[in-house]
Amino acid sequence: MDNACVSVIPRLLVAATVVALVVFLTRLDSLRPGRDDAFEAPPDLSAIDLTSLDRSRLSDAAPVGEAIRKFEERVEANPSSYIDYTILGQLYMRQSRENGDIAALLRAEAALKRALDINPAYTAARASLAAALHNQHRFEEAKAMAQSIAEGTSVSVQAVATLADARFALGDYDQATAGFIRLTSIAPGPASQIRLAQLEHLRGNIDEALRLTRSAAAAEYASGATPEGMAWYLARIGDLYFGVGELQNAARHYQAALKLFDRHYPSLAGLARVRAAEGKLGEAIELYKRAVEVVPLPAMLAELGDAYAAAGDDDEAVTQYQTVELIATIARLNQAVFNRELVIFYADHNIRVDMALRLAESEIGVRSDVYGYDALAWALYRNGRYDEANSAMQKALEHGTRDASLHFHAALIRKALGDLDGERTHLAAVVRTNPRFSLLHAPRVQAELASLSAAR
Repeated sequence: MDNACVSVIPRLLVAATVVALVVFLTRLDSLRPGRDDAFEAPPDLSAIDLTSLDRSRLSDAAPVGEAIRKFEERVEANPSSYIDYTILGQLYMRQSRENGDIAALLRAEAALKRALDINPAYTAARASLAAALHNQHRFEEAKAMAQSIAEGTSVSVQAVATLADARFALGDYDQATAGFIRLTSIAPGPASQIRLAQLEHLRGNIDEALRLTRSAAAAEYASGATPEGMAWYLARIGDLYFGVGELQNAARHYQAALKLFDRHYPSLAGLARVRAAEGKLGEAIELYKRAVEVVPLPAMLAELGDAYAAAGDDDEAVTQYQTVELIATIARLNQAVFNRELVIFYADHNIRVDMALRLAESEIGVRSDVYGYDALAWALYRNGRYDEANSAMQKALEHGTRDASLHFHAALIRKALGDLDGERTHLAAVVRTNPRFSLLHAPRVQAELASLSAAR
């Protein structure tokens, strides 16, 4: 996409797919106005069965490490080649996307800045740098740089996309919508469709989000996608299905992704989440372990800890929980990228709630999106500030997003305010959306509903 245990779609993707949402960006600037084949309206291919794709039709890109070494050698041999530095920066971004290597984003930034030192007017380097800043969650900087390009005389599709992505991440949904529409008008295809799907998800239109995502995925497949690129699409479809409780459909798409790219950590974690919801804790733990071996993202470590706790292995659960905080705070960039996940982790487990609130208040000051308000509301609730929590929660709910975790938080806040009818309404929304949304919190939903029923 572009958000740890209780919000499945956005929060795991905050860490894994805020980076992945720009999977297309290094290709986007190859599109230019005047190429009719690039700007034909894409067909709706959403009915194609994406769970049985022919892997032989996919384009196996050269291993990213090999490509990086080649271009590192090229820039060493020719340090004035701004084009080689630009390609090197883009390869570092690909490395971050594929391997979850956050530090690769800093290497990308350095390479792209070097390209611009040599040629400050090189649009491809400027647009790629904006994308690298976006992936570091430096959204205001990314927005400013992308806007300066997007409003210039030469069209950069990548800059238009990054500008809209940054506005979406910051919660400026009207401007983001306008940007996605502009992107669709100048470069219709998978990159614009997937962003429109993101908007539909935000608005609670899951069927339309699925249609757009499936159509984008099918178009990407038809154009010769990489295995990793197709796995990203399939995982996104799986996340959408899981979000509305369709576990079988979710599992099919995660499994299909792993057949294409067996180390795709979002799909490993997604399938683990399905197995945990089905009560298959042993399978869930093994899948989570495979995912964190690829990249130890805090959200996945927290969910692994919850799976161990549910299985009765408290020592292993504590080990995973301790690692969550270590990974999230080990470096300044990690803190920027994973702050929101840390807020949710603290609030979910009712620990360090004062720190959770400080982090949430700091983030909402610069990034006032749906999940920023939800994190703030959840942290305020844990600190006993229920009226303020309710106000923040209303902002999180105002777009109609269908997410069981939002309604779970809202239910507990309404209960704390003595509004049992409000609690009942939001618990019913949890059950309608996905009663098994969280291994940690799903049992609480059933307990609260039983308590309300007994009180009648």
